[in-house]
Amino acid sequence: MSELEPELPEELMPAMNHSKDNYIDRLIGAEIVRAPARFPIAMWSVYQRTVDGEARTNNLAEAAHRRLQGGFGLDHPSLRKFIDGIRKVQQSRDVTYARYVAGYNPEPKR
Repeated sequence: MSELEPELPEELMPAMNHSKDNYIDRLIGAEIVRAPARFPIAMWSVYQRTVDGEARTNNLAEAAHRRLQGGFGLDHPSLRKFIDGIRKVQQSRDVTYARYVAGYNPEPKR
């Protein structure tokens, strides 16, 4: 970052400062004391997750979101349609769980 900063146009400095404050750390004044980042590297870096063979993205959350959207049938449901959609998704999950407990294999993906 220290090598990149002098090369950046002035209009990009707010983005640079935001990155420093939230994802790296920042020098406090002219001292060598550093303020800790708001989001430490261990929180947002996927390196260790990759080494451990874990998911590197939030695909599970995205899949759950798609499932909910499918249950609603529209992007901005009313409260009534939201509740109906949640019930529809829950019923589907209950059936899937009952099949799993009964020993059925999951349906193959595409």
